[in-house]
Amino acid sequence: PPSRHAEVPAPDKLPVVDSPSTDLIGRGLELKRLIEAFRQHQVVTLLGPPGIGKSALAHAFVRESWSGHVIALSFEGVRSAEQAASLVAAAAGVGCRGAQTPALHLVADSTTLIVVDHADEHDVIADWITAWTRTTEARILACSRRLISGPATKLIEIDGLDQAASLSLFVAQAARRDVTLDASDEAVKKVVQVLDGIPLALELAAGRLTVMSVKELYERLEKSTRVLARARPGAKTRHGSMGVALSECIDALDPIARSALAQCSVFQGGFTAVAAERVIRVD
Repeated sequence: PPSRHAEVPAPDKLPVVDSPSTDLIGRGLELKRLIEAFRQHQVVTLLGPPGIGKSALAHAFVRESWSGHVIALSFEGVRSAEQAASLVAAAAGVGCRGAQTPALHLVADSTTLIVVDHADEHDVIADWITAWTRTTEARILACSRRLISGPATKLIEIDGLDQAASLSLFVAQAARRDVTLDASDEAVKKVVQVLDGIPLALELAAGRLTVMSVKELYERLEKSTRVLARARPGAKTRHGSMGVALSECIDALDPIARSALAQCSVFQGGFTAVAAERVIRVD
């Protein structure tokens, strides 16, 4: 049912949320779904794997479709409830005692958007989101790699870009590095196809074009994606390399899922569910 909240305010060009440098290309439908979701729900969660563009989409929503107050919280790398509480206190200017729920109701109202990036980094964050829905009318936009328990939320799953959008993004990212690409070039199309529409992978691949040709890049990617594993210069977060992003994603799995994934490493070039069932042994 519709909530008591007003409709999303008129756009205000104010970039206030940190996001990777990937342009928002091919996400028009997701942005519309996000705007519509907040007309009906207090909490919306963007769900998807590392590098898929959740933070970039949140950034675009704030920049293009929100005119009220924004509290931007990024819990990347948080390892304890106390550390998370300190982060909220610093970002929102509210006092916190230990791991108690930060009192955002003191600084947030119905015109406030609370952006919670890396919402799955610690279990206490989901509890806080639930508490905030009870104490404030602020809307909450969460970005997460996995489902978080607790708050009632509208879920929007973020998938890879389609071929056309992937080509546009790859060409645009190459142009940022003064490399001109032809989207009709077969080598360019092959690189994009290998990268499954993952914006972070496309951005990192474009960065490699400063030291190798598109054909050379494709030949390396065909053998292994390790060419994207190195951190880009100046990178300080998991968005710096696919290696770090995937490692963080694996670390987030529970022990049983992690063991199952490790057992599937015997496959080369992908596998089916039936094939996986034949090799996985769960103690």
